[in-house]
Amino acid sequence: MKKYIIFISFLFLFSCSKSERKIDFEKISWIAEYGYLEAEIYPITTTGQIPAPKISVTVENITKNCIIDLGTYDFVLNEKDYDLQEFEPFRLVNRQISTREMMLEEGVLTSINFLGQEENDIFVFLMKKSIPSVSFSGLLGWQFFKDKIVTFDLKNNLVGIKNCSDIQSPSIKYFTSENPSIKNSMLKFEGTLYGNQITMSISSSLRHTQISPEILSQMEIKNNGKFAKVDSISFGDHILTDVTCQVNKDLVLLEPETKEPIDIIIGLNELKSFLFTVNFCKNTLHLSKN
Repeated sequence: MKKYIIFISFLFLFSCSKSERKIDFEKISWIAEYGYLEAEIYPITTTGQIPAPKISVTVENITKNCIIDLGTYDFVLNEKDYDLQEFEPFRLVNRQISTREMMLEEGVLTSINFLGQEENDIFVFLMKKSIPSVSFSGLLGWQFFKDKIVTFDLKNNLVGIKNCSDIQSPSIKYFTSENPSIKNSMLKFEGTLYGNQITMSISSSLRHTQISPEILSQMEIKNNGKFAKVDSISFGDHILTDVTCQVNKDLVLLEPETKEPIDIIIGLNELKSFLFTVNFCKNTLHLSKN
């Protein structure tokens, strides 16, 4: 019995010390190199069915982990996870968000809290249904970071968020929709697939890299209708090799008003090995091996 009590006490002390363990910022070189302060570094979680960067979002005293989603501008909450009393609905709409067809209710929330900040009078989509179905509580789109620099470190489960400044690193220039009224604008940039120029994007909420069947057909790339293996994809100074892509017929629907439909979206399977930074002030994206 005495040994049992000692063992339980040891487990308790171990769990306490583990939960209180602080990050050694000096061992994570990009924090100083990119000019981040400790107060600008936040822990994220990447567990669950989608290994995406998630942070705690509190709405009407309900706190859930929501994905920071660079694949959309929007703020989306899963209706089943939030029983909202102060939500002011406008109308029902169907939208393509992060390659998913969603039935949404547009509306306004009085306030939300995340990363120690309060945002007021926030336009939100309350998700009632999604095809395919989703397992997340919400998506926090890039509208919340459009005047910031955001660095994702999925290896150490950290995200850095700071005001605009220069980060010296080779960068890829991205662009958004030519129509400023389209708020669902994705971050797009030019790349190369088998010597052909393509339009690309990135997503921090999709596990697999997505590829359109149109580009597969055009370049006669073998696939089984669900997945295709691509030898290499180039963009900026980067070359991704042996990329398994999920065939997605809905990519062309993401921004139908634009002249350049998206051919490939780089997903988490590839991004997780990089430290990747989006400078929303200069419309640039850069990646470095982590």
